[in-house]
Amino acid sequence: GALLARAIPRRSAPRRSPSTTVRQDVAVGWRWFRAHDSLPILALVVTSFAFCQSAVMSVLVLYGLHVLHLTNADYGLFLAVGGIGDVLGSLVAHRVTARIGPGRAVFAAGVTAAAGYLLLSATSNIAVAFVAYSLEAVAVALGNVTTLSLRHRIIPSELFGRVNNTFRMCVFGVVPLGALAGGLLASGLGLHATFLAAGVLQLAIVAVLARRLTRVVGHSGPMT
Repeated sequence: GALLARAIPRRSAPRRSPSTTVRQDVAVGWRWFRAHDSLPILALVVTSFAFCQSAVMSVLVLYGLHVLHLTNADYGLFLAVGGIGDVLGSLVAHRVTARIGPGRAVFAAGVTAAAGYLLLSATSNIAVAFVAYSLEAVAVALGNVTTLSLRHRIIPSELFGRVNNTFRMCVFGVVPLGALAGGLLASGLGLHATFLAAGVLQLAIVAVLARRLTRVVGHSGPMT
């Protein structure tokens, strides 16, 4: 990573801006975030991705060992399949967004991730579980790459750190809540219930926001 970072072409040093306090920076980022049409919608969708994935990942090891009856080594391979899915999703993200637009790409990512969760909830078959987890991984990578590219285009360079941190605060703020919800559901209703709830919630959110997502985010301009 360090070697790759050194290979990045250097640009001239940015102009120094007047010093501000952390509170002022947070306020500026929050105001710009709220004033933009597409960022709050995008943040809500990505936050749902993070919440549902966190709920699933919090109990995935129990599912792998006690439902699929994987060995420790087999579970490592199961996670590796997810890593491969992440790479594949990242590689196809540009083509998908160029073909159907960023709004529809994010919508497709949400539907595909929900399908993966629902498949996990309905099976104890190892092969089907591997396919379901691969689908989820591809979808999450597609959604991450598309939304990050959108944020880089939408947010001005001089405000990117402040506005993007507001966005990230929404996303990462729900990760522990998702893990807690996943654990509570699994302990009360079983492991399959956690995946079912994540799939239904993910599908419901993208369905409710589909029109606004494709209309507002889809009009943010072509992906480059």
